[in-house]
Amino acid sequence: CSVRGIPLTELMKNEKIDRLVERTRCSGAEIVELMQTKSAYLAPAKAIYEMLETILLDRPRILPICTYLDGNYGVGEICMGVPCRLSGGGIESIVELKLNNSELELLHQSAKSIRQNLIRTNSQLLSSISA
Repeated sequence: CSVRGIPLTELMKNEKIDRLVERTRCSGAEIVELMQTKSAYLAPAKAIYEMLETILLDRPRILPICTYLDGNYGVGEICMGVPCRLSGGGIESIVELKLNNSELELLHQSAKSIRQNLIRTNSQLLSSISA
């Protein structure tokens, strides 16, 4: 993350950044708790609205989108949410942010976790089909 091109690590102490990251990570559950419902539909609905508006009105912009990575960020053959330039024609490009080593490692850990979940889900599916 940067503010006007200045890395956040130069503007805040690591402890505060870590607290912000944790709060962001848990924000979905916090919203559901505050709404006192078991459905977190507002964020996905807004994301879908923004994507449809961008495509239908052909107003190009950069949005976080789950897309197929083929070497981007050093990750391949997996779908992950990354910043993409979206327009009326669909995804024009994947925007590769300049990540530091720690951020890149966390992204690779996320990719590994997604792969493990896919393998587990596929195994369960195949077991249920053959049963």
